[in-house]
Amino acid sequence: MKTKTSLLILLMLGLPLFAGLPLSKDEKAWMRKVRILMTRDEEKTFKKLPSHEKRKEFIALFWAKRDPDLDNDRNEFRDEFYARIDYVVANYKEFESAPPKTDRGYVYMLLGPPTRVEYRTDYMITGFHYRNPFPQFQPELWVYENLDFKSGKRTARVQMLPINSFGDYVALADSQVEHLLRTIKFDFIVHPDMDEAPAKPLYFEDYQATSAKAENVQNSIPAKENQSEKPIVSPSPQPKKTAVLAPAPTSAPPAEAAPALTKFNDQLDNALGLTANFGYFYGGQNQTMTMIRFGFPVAKMNFPNEGDLRVLLHYALSGPKGSVIQSDLPLAINARIKDAGKPYALEWVGNLPPGSYTFQMQLDQVEGKNAYQKWQLDVPNLSGYDPMVGPVTLLDPNVNADSAKLKLQGRGYSPMLINELQPGETLYPVVELLAMPKELNQDAITVQVIQADKIVRNWSLYPEEWTQVAENRFIVHPQLRTNNLALGEYTLRIELTLPSGDILIRETNFSIQR
Repeated sequence: MKTKTSLLILLMLGLPLFAGLPLSKDEKAWMRKVRILMTRDEEKTFKKLPSHEKRKEFIALFWAKRDPDLDNDRNEFRDEFYARIDYVVANYKEFESAPPKTDRGYVYMLLGPPTRVEYRTDYMITGFHYRNPFPQFQPELWVYENLDFKSGKRTARVQMLPINSFGDYVALADSQVEHLLRTIKFDFIVHPDMDEAPAKPLYFEDYQATSAKAENVQNSIPAKENQSEKPIVSPSPQPKKTAVLAPAPTSAPPAEAAPALTKFNDQLDNALGLTANFGYFYGGQNQTMTMIRFGFPVAKMNFPNEGDLRVLLHYALSGPKGSVIQSDLPLAINARIKDAGKPYALEWVGNLPPGSYTFQMQLDQVEGKNAYQKWQLDVPNLSGYDPMVGPVTLLDPNVNADSAKLKLQGRGYSPMLINELQPGETLYPVVELLAMPKELNQDAITVQVIQADKIVRNWSLYPEEWTQVAENRFIVHPQLRTNNLALGEYTLRIELTLPSGDILIRETNFSIQR
């Protein structure tokens, strides 16, 4: 009876029975900025999401639903939207962190730049002669030619009349243009079948790796690399999982069992742009889980006029006592990949004792150039007893989640092939904290982006951006947007302040290029 009475009081007072997670400062700023585009249902959904991670996924889906071409690396709609923000901020006294307050800013954000602007007093829409009481500000007639309406294309006109001595304008338009301005946000949604917001629960699913035997590597080739920010459509909700450490990956075969290196021609240069990147995580006592992502840009290869190009790839990971693994993979590459300009990427994962290793890669084409490249790996020892921060690994989420060796919160990752992003893309750095004191919390960790010795970004972690995987081990996995970062080279720094006052620092480099 008491429960029913409490419920009745809540209903009488009009108080919500369920409230979403309070919006963070960044989430409020983002929602204010895009509110001109948000439908009422989207706004309600965004506010009710239970975690900041879910809201990040919602934002990715929000832009993807409006992306006119999901097959390329850019989101033309999002880029145009932010370009319009820059314009109205510079020209119409708008604030970048808020929705448009002036009529000129509002119309420009929704309809874009007019075909032309006319300065006149005999306005053709309202039919009256306008006498401007503020001669320091000229009335404007914005003309949009071939504007899309439900009934087809036509010329639209919007009058901008000054209304005070501060330079504010009011927009006057006919009923069809007014209706278009009220409803055009729905026309921007070009993929309405996408989920409104992911419903996947938050959990950390630790490492999953296959055997490092050469015959198994061919079956672990991920999908072609795509570094664009694309939607992550989540499955139905599943029971929340406890963060546990999965079984360690299978160690590499003993050195003496591996074949000798006989296939490499170190006289070749790297004319085809062969590349590799590496990631390191705790793999057990005196073992380090080593991830190697390697590949080549298909666009540099010579394709036949018809059919597929067949190439032969040789790669080998060797240690002080000889080869650890070697595999020859005849790859049939479709010529359409060349048009997309994407690299072709593969991955090897295995447990290695700490030490120095050599990774070699050679690509032989049936026709055209051959290429060779060699890398030196210094596999770190992550089995110490003192607090330490593992190496920073920049991850690529655009891999096949089913075959991914590393999963965070149910989503597959692999090391980025090249530490290079395009403006607006998301950076996924991951570090491992080992031998940590019990009183450690996420407030002790800061993430900084530095350019030319100047800190240009500074983040504190959300609670869900770090996960405990053992009593004294944690994974830090923030997601950092590169919006408003200029093109160029950057240093990513992760600082950990221990209760003793000592500061542990790990750094890596990345760049933003078009």
